[in-house]
Amino acid sequence: MRRILAVVLLLVLLPAVVFAAEKTKVDRYEVTYETAESSCTILSVSDPLRGYGGALPMELPAELDGYTVTVLGAGALAEHSTVGSLTLPASLKELTGYTNQLPEKLEQIEVQPGNPVYHATDGTLFQGTELCLYPPADPAESYTVPEGTVFR
Repeated sequence: MRRILAVVLLLVLLPAVVFAAEKTKVDRYEVTYETAESSCTILSVSDPLRGYGGALPMELPAELDGYTVTVLGAGALAEHSTVGSLTLPASLKELTGYTNQLPEKLEQIEVQPGNPVYHATDGTLFQGTELCLYPPADPAESYTVPEGTVFR
C-alpha cells in the first residue's frame, strides 16, 4: 500500500517539478518561462509601467538564461498597456492562442531577420501567406491586405 501511495505521489508531483516556471529580468520586464530541453516558452512578461500613458517598444529576446526562445505563449502580453511596437526574435517558431490577446496600444509588429517561420509586412505579422496578427492600434486609416493572403 505504501508503495502504491509513493508511486501515485511521484506521478502527481513530477510534472510540477519538470515543468516549473522560471523567471528572469530582461530590460525593465520580468519574464516568466518554462523550458523543454534547450528551448523555452515565454508564458508572461510583466508590465512595470502599467498606467503609463504612452506606448513603448518591446523587443523579445532570442534567448533566456541559455534557452532559445521558440514559443510565445497564449496571453503572454495580454495585460500589457504600454507596448506600442513589438519585435519578435528570429528564433521564434510558434505563437499560441493569440488572436484576441494583443496589447491595446500595439501599433506595429516586427520580426528579427532570419526567422524561418514569421515575417512582418507593414507592421503586420505573417506566416508565409497567412495573416497571423494585425496590431489593434495601427494608426493607418486603412490596410490593404496583400493579394493571396489567407487568414487564421
